[in-house]
Amino acid sequence: MEKNIIISDWVKAEIGEPKAVLKIRSSEQNKVYKIETDTGLYILKQGPNLAPEKDRLIWLKDKLPVAKFVAWRKTEQNEELIISFIAGDDLADMVKKVSPTIVIDFLVQALKMVHQIDISDCPFGEKGENRVFVHGDACLPNFIIKEDKVVGIIDLRDSRIDNEEVDVAAAVWTLDFNYGPGHGCEFLEKYEWSDVDEAEVNRLIEAYEIQI
Repeated sequence: MEKNIIISDWVKAEIGEPKAVLKIRSSEQNKVYKIETDTGLYILKQGPNLAPEKDRLIWLKDKLPVAKFVAWRKTEQNEELIISFIAGDDLADMVKKVSPTIVIDFLVQALKMVHQIDISDCPFGEKGENRVFVHGDACLPNFIIKEDKVVGIIDLRDSRIDNEEVDVAAAVWTLDFNYGPGHGCEFLEKYEWSDVDEAEVNRLIEAYEIQI
């Protein structure tokens, strides 16, 4: 177990006494830990606004391969969220292991899964013409692969009903960020986007950068 990591009594009551705790990469706002107990492997998130992710995980159960919601609470300082751990490699980890084409194929597969969700009873976002359920931050670290399958879609706090361009722009941007220029058109072609050329790639990248 890593030193100087304090696990609250609330966490222990929910999932058991930690046998191993590992701090993992996260945004500047949140702290994220992988915790092993006798009952399984879990992710603990600590941050200022975790309720939106909790709400989406509950709604997305049985709709997508998402983590199982375990527990959530609000404290005076922040919020804490416990979810199940999904084993596998995220697409950012796979960048140096496999070809860009393989990563692009998985990214297309994952986004098609997200965009095909039935939104008739979705409480997040506003329905409208040409709108689908979107991830909201469709970058490589948010998709987990195991045995050639998409087994996990994570960090869903911004997921909602919106135009699919929200995710397509993020996907093109994340490929450019991780691999450099030259892979956006391949993604757009495999996703079956309406326009497939470098001008469209640049437009989408700019659109994403305005959002972040």
